[in-house]
Amino acid sequence: MFILHLFLNTVLNIKVVFVFIFRLEKKAMNPSVHLQPVEHKNPALTQHVIVKRMQASWSQSVFSVPFGDFSEKIIPNRDYPYEGLSVLIRGENFHFLDGIAVGVKKGARYIKLRAKKVTAFPWKMIYYYENEEEGIRLAITYYLIDTGALQNGVTACVSLETNASSIVIEPIVDIRHMYDESAPDSHFCTVLNDGMLIWRDEKCISLRTVNECEVRTWERKKIEWWYKLGSGFRENIDGKVVFKGEIRNPVSLGETEIYFGDISTALLVIACSNSDAQLEWLNEKGKSWLRDESEEEMRAIEMIKSLGINAHAIAFRALALSRFGMYVNNKFFYEAGDFWFRTPWFRDLFEGIINNIETFFRIGHAERIRGIILWAFEYQDKYGRIPNRFPERASEELDYNNADATLLAFIAAGEFLKRRKDEKFASTILGRAEFTISRFKLNDLNTVNGAPVLNENGLISVVPWHSWTDTKRHVETKGKGAKVSVRIPDSWCDLGENELNKPKYFLPEINAQWIKMLRSCVNMCLSLTSSNSNPESETRESEYSALLEKARKNFKKVFWNAEENILYNLVTVNGKRDNTLGSPAVVAFSLLLDENLFSHLELKEFIKDVKENLLVEKKGLPFGILVKKSSKRIYYGDAEYHEAVVWPRDTPYLIRILQAAGEVEKETVEGILRSNLEHQMNEGFIFYNSELFSPDNGEVTPVKNPVQFWSQWVDAFENPKS
Repeated sequence: MFILHLFLNTVLNIKVVFVFIFRLEKKAMNPSVHLQPVEHKNPALTQHVIVKRMQASWSQSVFSVPFGDFSEKIIPNRDYPYEGLSVLIRGENFHFLDGIAVGVKKGARYIKLRAKKVTAFPWKMIYYYENEEEGIRLAITYYLIDTGALQNGVTACVSLETNASSIVIEPIVDIRHMYDESAPDSHFCTVLNDGMLIWRDEKCISLRTVNECEVRTWERKKIEWWYKLGSGFRENIDGKVVFKGEIRNPVSLGETEIYFGDISTALLVIACSNSDAQLEWLNEKGKSWLRDESEEEMRAIEMIKSLGINAHAIAFRALALSRFGMYVNNKFFYEAGDFWFRTPWFRDLFEGIINNIETFFRIGHAERIRGIILWAFEYQDKYGRIPNRFPERASEELDYNNADATLLAFIAAGEFLKRRKDEKFASTILGRAEFTISRFKLNDLNTVNGAPVLNENGLISVVPWHSWTDTKRHVETKGKGAKVSVRIPDSWCDLGENELNKPKYFLPEINAQWIKMLRSCVNMCLSLTSSNSNPESETRESEYSALLEKARKNFKKVFWNAEENILYNLVTVNGKRDNTLGSPAVVAFSLLLDENLFSHLELKEFIKDVKENLLVEKKGLPFGILVKKSSKRIYYGDAEYHEAVVWPRDTPYLIRILQAAGEVEKETVEGILRSNLEHQMNEGFIFYNSELFSPDNGEVTPVKNPVQFWSQWVDAFENPKS
């Protein structure tokens, strides 16, 4: 059962129309939403649609624009240079297709089309166009085929339904790594008997149809396209905050005219790969797209049934969550998001797992989670750290600059074992715990950019930017420029760059995770001891319990500011404290609720301070909390990335402490849930949730990445008392 139930279906002032197609023979619903094909005056609020697979993503605006020398065609707009069709090739995200411009003909004459509506499903999108005067209609469906565990290509299907004489399709191509500039002169094209083949270096894309067609190619037409949202950064121009747009140069090399005659439908199969041989197989896969799409629909219906969701917006949220995932080195992981986050970040994926553990178990992802945890530990380094992320380019090294991914992996394992008994898994995790703790004991406080260090007080100290608030700012220290964590107060910067980047800082959220990790390990030992399956577990349990109690005892001594009823932002190993209030304290407090370290009065006073200093409203409803109590309340770029901005990744932790306060905070929780669903259904990428939000003087605006894994929390909507 989920709280708020059916009144959440309206989600305040949701502007989309929910459509439910009931198939009588199955008694099941097929959810979609109708969207108006308009552009918002604030481009961050314009609606977009994305279709995700493990191998690829296709995204575009609901707003379509004229295209062609005489505006004879029409194409969905792209506001980010990452939009269009992007494909994962051996773990690297490559842009292939910017979009498809389409024109219709009545006889030999082009008929100009106007956008009518867009219908979005979590697994496909349909764009409707018409010309009422001429009586011409066109519906274009975009769908990505399930190609299993393939890691070097995808099949995209474009289904066209019309009463026109013919349709002219002009692909706008831009094959490049997602971070690279366009190279239009490096693209080549050849005519096939059923379409065209375009390539750049070893990357190739075929666009083919089984219908009668004529292919016309030409010299490269270089296109200059302005992507108004760029990479999510902003600037102030003449007193107005605007996004920094970016230019790319996709290319057109030809068009395909499909003749309809007595038929009303046609299929364009788009195959993308780095292998010529793979293209033929991918093209054949596309011909069975209707069966594939029907199976996808049934999976979605069964998923909604398994979750027992009544509220439609929450069902969409869960379905969108299930679309995340990709393969790296033949192993499945959840990626951090789309676009520039189309790679696994370990803290992000473990946070997403922990805050969606119930949902993932119900939709059948338990084995995936088990595998992710085990595979993550395979990458553990000699200092006990799981990597921060996989690199976006295959040529780059693994990044280990973090302290939290390892701790979160143990917490995720503990949550897994609460729901499934698995002695072999538990034994493996405990072996990893023994190694990790032994490394933390040996790690050196004086190593610049070093790994976590276990201190005598039972707490771990880290480099201050090795938590999720990982940005650094430029400062002057000892007459030199230096980069230091945004967690470090300006008054501390006279220590010098090296000293400010050593693992000499206690962070509240890191140590809350550490305590949660130790509690998970103790529980695993107790479970194995009770089953007599591991003779060493009793000894380990004693060791971990002693360490846990020491950490619990000293956490409050080190971090709790009793005068202000807050947790310190960070504390040095020498006892120097910063009392800047921020969301890391909320995360820490939330993680430790089960440890009973704080009284109910302290909880109430803490919540009071959080609501007064950090809580942000959106359209009159509570929405989320600021990362930091700071004067930097407008996001422009990295300097404000972890300042006074709202990250939805913090919200599940906020909800837990509010729920712990009881009935008095029920209205606040309900408001937070409603406002977050309102964003999901009305702004940016429909069904998905943005990376962060800028307060913007009351006009809370989504910025940066519009599709973020750890923002897609679902478990918070479940009523723990039901």
